[in-house]
Amino acid sequence: MNDVAEVRQGWQFIRDWVARQKGDDQTMGVLELIAEHAGMNEADETPFGYLGTSPEHIYLCCASTRGDDANQWRLYGAEGRGYAVELDPSLNLRAVVSGERTAGQVESYVDDDGIDRSFVWPTDMVEVSPWLHVLYTEQEKSEALAGLVANAVAEFDNVEGLAARSRAGEYERAHEDLLTIIGQDLARLAQLMKSSGFASESEVRVLAVDDLLNGGSSRAAKFRPTAFGIARYVRLSASATFISDDAEPSVDPRATLYDSDKGRQLPIAGVRLGPLIRADNNRSTVKALLESAGHIDLAVKTSDIPLR
Repeated sequence: MNDVAEVRQGWQFIRDWVARQKGDDQTMGVLELIAEHAGMNEADETPFGYLGTSPEHIYLCCASTRGDDANQWRLYGAEGRGYAVELDPSLNLRAVVSGERTAGQVESYVDDDGIDRSFVWPTDMVEVSPWLHVLYTEQEKSEALAGLVANAVAEFDNVEGLAARSRAGEYERAHEDLLTIIGQDLARLAQLMKSSGFASESEVRVLAVDDLLNGGSSRAAKFRPTAFGIARYVRLSASATFISDDAEPSVDPRATLYDSDKGRQLPIAGVRLGPLIRADNNRSTVKALLESAGHIDLAVKTSDIPLR
């Protein structure tokens, strides 16, 4: 990120919101948990199992639902001499890791019924979200946090119901899993909060979190120079079939793609030429560029904004 202050602003809103809340013992317990996470962010701490609490290892891919907008062209489209690339939001993106796919980490255990189980962890894990709408207004942010608290209280009730009837370790595992989920959901909300002054941008974001703390190798991280210093980034792509390290199709959001994987392609749905680009000179060239990368028969439109 060029400006980690965006995520810190979200955490500040969460801290302020929690401080104003009241409720019964269960609700206050969840609020205290949220306050603990928000306090960790303020101290730039990232405890094991709670990825996304600190700005470290967070990547944001930002876009707009306004595909032809004067302000977008001026701010992000080379003042009207750029291009707007439309992506298909129905296809989930995955991080692309350099090099070849390597053997995964096999983990085995015996479940409560005495059955041997085994599974393969992806060797390189980067969790990539679907496209999510940015939260601008205080009402949107407050409603999202209130919903998180209500869901957490209900889930704690469900977990506590296991205490009396669960087998050894089942309750403890469910409790720890719930704590992790609450922390991750809270971090995602913090990463989606932005000042209301930017609401006209109609921004959507894909969030990627490098799972380095849980055994990932960080082979997905790339580096580039910017006006703000050296920035880390990850490449994103899509695939018709997600491949996990055990060679079975996977929908795990942490599953990654590799340079060696075939069929990788960005889900481009079309391109729009900026309002100050001469369409008669550029449309055929853009179509040829798309076709050279395997994007056949995509629409190349021109802007309808009379930008001068």
